[in-house]
Amino acid sequence: MSLKNISFYKTHKEDKKSILRFYKNHDYSASFMGYDHTYWVKQGDKVIGSVILSYIDKTNSYALLHALFIDPKYRHQQLALRLLQYVALEHNKIICFADISLDSFYKQAQFTELLLESIPDCMQAKFMAYQKRNKQLTVYTRNIDNP
Repeated sequence: MSLKNISFYKTHKEDKKSILRFYKNHDYSASFMGYDHTYWVKQGDKVIGSVILSYIDKTNSYALLHALFIDPKYRHQQLALRLLQYVALEHNKIICFADISLDSFYKQAQFTELLLESIPDCMQAKFMAYQKRNKQLTVYTRNIDNP
């Protein structure tokens, strides 16, 4: 696929139904879970990728990155990496739970692996629940305040 007219956007509250429809159209399970910020990759008017960052509560300084998805027709063109770079302009402390097979991708995006005992308290229960479904899950962080 050609990468002409690619743009990155922060979505608005009124985009919520369109966001969920994008994931559903790709059979990808995604949901909002707190104080959410969603970002899109678009080619012209067509959404070709999305990611959600959620703050579990108002006092949490880390955003939980989840639902990172690029339309399969547009993969292998570094759009996910570019989307993460765009998101990092606004969020300086990000955590994500990802399969260890994605290690090189997250390291390329300037994330580092986080020791399990270093997970913020508000996210430990979420990680444990996710890890029950995927034993190869690990924690990555991108912390601009403490590189």
